Amino acid sequence: MEKSRRIEKINEQIKTILSSILHEVIDKTFGVFSITIVDTSPDMHHCKVFVSSFSDPAKLLEELDSKKHTVNKKLASKMTTKFTPKIRFYLDDSIEYADKISRLIDESKRK
Repeated sequence: MEKSRRIEKINEQIKTILSSILHEVIDKTFGVFSITIVDTSPDMHHCKVFVSSFSDPAKLLEELDSKKHTVNKKLASKMTTKFTPKIRFYLDDSIEYADKISRLIDESKRK
């Protein structure tokens, strides 16, 4: 199902706000990470946030999960909508998958 223009705008707003919140809440030892996808449900009660990291993605996800209540509160204070969706964090492994495919292609060219 195609997302409405309103939900697309909300996804962008959440991504922008979360980016600043996460960089102030998450410990700097996790290195560089980014929010790759924000997917808010049409009723705006839930939001899946996919993050990518080159350091230790599993530890980053654990840290994000431990701080999600704080993140939700800060997000709610900065959102301009009636409802603020509950955030759930997921690892985006598309970069790792693309790297794996690239390595496989390179290996097949060498053979």
